[in-house]
Amino acid sequence: MKKLFLIGLAILSSTLIVACDKGSSGSSNNNVNQCAYYNNGNCYDNNGNVIPGGNYGPINFYDYNYYAGNGWGQGNLQITDTAVFKEFLKSGMGVCDRGSWFNYGVDNCDNWTSNSYVTLNIAAAATTSSTANVSIKVQHTSGVLQGGFSGGVMTPIPYLNPLTIPNGAVSVVNNSQGFEIRKTLYLGLVQLIVRQGKLNDTSFSYELAFGNKNTGNASKVFATGLLTRAPY
Repeated sequence: MKKLFLIGLAILSSTLIVACDKGSSGSSNNNVNQCAYYNNGNCYDNNGNVIPGGNYGPINFYDYNYYAGNGWGQGNLQITDTAVFKEFLKSGMGVCDRGSWFNYGVDNCDNWTSNSYVTLNIAAAATTSSTANVSIKVQHTSGVLQGGFSGGVMTPIPYLNPLTIPNGAVSVVNNSQGFEIRKTLYLGLVQLIVRQGKLNDTSFSYELAFGNKNTGNASKVFATGLLTRAPY
């Protein structure tokens, strides 16, 4: 009887995994039944579709500026340095200025710096986890996720939207009062810095920083905000 129960449980688990996978984006950076990003209480895949019951894990934090997915809303995320943000969009995420010439409209990163919806997520298996998943997603206010390469030779920058840090090491900073998660990209370094706060808090302030290793620029903060723990 016990053996039959275990077989039935295994079949049920396999069925659930298949069902959840159909709702995911297929991205190698997002596991089955996990969000590409989180907004207004909903879990979304890379195509902007809601994943019913999907989440990053038991511990979820999110922030955004404006997002038009589940109605209009305003979060706490603010772009504090548009020049660094532009470099992050170009050399970090590869969503604009990808052609060698004649970039215009939504191909031009200048058009994105003041016309972008940005969503940030952190997720972990537990409040004591030494690793966490980070996701940064941007979308042009026109609805475009990526420029269209309007002319010239395409720059060899990977398109990363959302930009994810799966299983990023949670490193303590500020005399163990806060933590940092970072990722080295093709042309730079992106950092999520929490100067005071832990995963067991309900919310904490943060900074996003980016540095272009190709030009030797040190990482600089381009966005700040308040990450709030999701209710589930």
